[in-house]
Amino acid sequence: MSRAWLAPACPQGTGCPPLITGIDRPWRHQTVPPRKGEFRMSITPTTRSRVGALLCAAASLLGLPLAHAGVVIGGTRVVYDARAPEVTLKLDNRNQHPSLVQVWIDAGDSGIAPDDAEVPFVVMPPVFRMEPGRSQMVRIRQLDPALPADRESLFWINELEVAPKPDAQQGRPVNYMQLAFRTRIKLFYRPAGLAGGPTMTRERIVATLVRDTSTSTITHAGGWAVHIHNPTPYHLSF
Repeated sequence: MSRAWLAPACPQGTGCPPLITGIDRPWRHQTVPPRKGEFRMSITPTTRSRVGALLCAAASLLGLPLAHAGVVIGGTRVVYDARAPEVTLKLDNRNQHPSLVQVWIDAGDSGIAPDDAEVPFVVMPPVFRMEPGRSQMVRIRQLDPALPADRESLFWINELEVAPKPDAQQGRPVNYMQLAFRTRIKLFYRPAGLAGGPTMTRERIVATLVRDTSTSTITHAGGWAVHIHNPTPYHLSF
């Protein structure tokens, strides 16, 4: 199952739906539709994971070599503290060949073009060449401070790796397929002065076992689901 995160709930009086009341203990059997600041995750296997398993099995039977990204990001997420002028991200090229790398940030739309993404951050440098075995530091700086000050904001860092075209003199095969690898990690913008700390999120979330009545493609209607409410201003990843 894909990893998921819980968005922080909006404070009362800001136009967001009210927090769920009447939940006196975790894992209570209810039928509650998901609301702002809440997340629903099906317990049963998803159709998407089944398709992925079938594709992996087919690749194994056909004897296809496994491909992987050679430019590795030094971390699984980035937290941008509002009090810092910028944050840095380290990339390592573990390939035996140079790679062309592009880095950009989006607000959650994975299909948007880098030039069309409207985010209050700038990446420096956005495009660069990485020699084999070398590292590159990428700087992320905030441009527009007009972000919510009462909760974290979520953005996504994208790293696209393009390998050079195989050289014919180096025994390039007649038929070959070249892949460009893209990696996405979360960027959390954390305003100054938030109450509590990130560690309190795990202590305050409420998990409830409910009947799944949705028609989403990632859940199974009629089965069981875990309904999770996050009342804190911090995001929580699973």
